[in-house]
Amino acid sequence: MGETFHSGFPFMPPFLFLAFAVASIPVHASVLQAKLAEPTALIDTERHEREGNRHAPVVKLETVSAADPAGIVQVLQDMGYRAQLEAEDDGEPYIWSAAQGANFTIYFLGCDEDYQGCDSIELVAGFETDEAVSLDLLNDWNLDRAISAAYLDVDGFPAVRVYLLTGEGLPREVFETSIMEWERELAEFMQAIDW
Repeated sequence: MGETFHSGFPFMPPFLFLAFAVASIPVHASVLQAKLAEPTALIDTERHEREGNRHAPVVKLETVSAADPAGIVQVLQDMGYRAQLEAEDDGEPYIWSAAQGANFTIYFLGCDEDYQGCDSIELVAGFETDEAVSLDLLNDWNLDRAISAAYLDVDGFPAVRVYLLTGEGLPREVFETSIMEWERELAEFMQAIDW
């Protein structure tokens, strides 16, 4: 008889036996779906080395979800934005940030009563202008734009917003592109209202 390895199968090295055994285990579709839906992360080795931290690697999210406000803060900061997670008295989270010299706020939508499991965000910037901005100007803005909407806030000042559905998670690249589009819209809106 030929040589027998740990697997108990003739002529089958242990690593091949393990691969065969794992491949033979039936996996229920719902378990596989649940695993695929879990947020994933990679080690950001470039940032890790740049910051000289040899003991605690920096984790780089692959997906971004409104259900993870701290993850959104991390991605914004990785992109070079100031971003700070805050909460209202009732626990409702929001993120304070800035771009193009203007502050903006990210609100979380589609959450349960405890502000968990959110599925979307809204980026909002308001501007206290010296002169009133006409509704005609805001209506013209809205007619020409696909991703942002302009309006007058409760104090009569102009504001602009963008809604972003993240669901269980957007690819990080898609989220980053959306943030860059938001910054472009913000700059153009500031120019339109002469701010």
